[in-house]
Amino acid sequence: MRYTYKESIYISSLPSLQELERQHSIAHVQYWINVSGIDIHQIYPEPNLLAYTISQFDFADVFTDGEKLTDFSKLEQFDIKQYKNVSELKHRNALLAAVKMLITQLENESSTSIFCHRGLARSPLVAASALNYVHNETLAQSIARVHLIHPPAYFTDISISALLWCKEQLRKPAYTE
Repeated sequence: MRYTYKESIYISSLPSLQELERQHSIAHVQYWINVSGIDIHQIYPEPNLLAYTISQFDFADVFTDGEKLTDFSKLEQFDIKQYKNVSELKHRNALLAAVKMLITQLENESSTSIFCHRGLARSPLVAASALNYVHNETLAQSIARVHLIHPPAYFTDISISALLWCKEQLRKPAYTE
């Protein structure tokens, strides 16, 4: 049953070394998913990162260009074409790869932190997409989960279009990992 997962997911902005250490010692986070577009190894010396497993995915933040939403009651009326029209295939593939990585971490019940540059759009989007898949729930329920985890998160019309795109991609039979 999908609802038996113990969620240990954290959403943040680009973490400082102190934040990495704090989450590691307090929340036992050992796995980090970086969608900030900044190679964390160029910021922090390699020895400081040895205690962590870090996956990095680079895709453009086209989401902040959209209209911020506060009403999440009619999300299924959005169209995936909006996201496809403003993004490149390689960036959509990177977004999907990040979502799949987080799905794997959730299914393994691994304490995971996902971060983007400001912690407002990209990392919440990846979290909502993964949670939507894992819990097989409505987009509004997944967005509500993200807001409980990380209240500053926001979603735009482009974010919702990307959520729908991810949902469609994850339903394809090719996703059998």
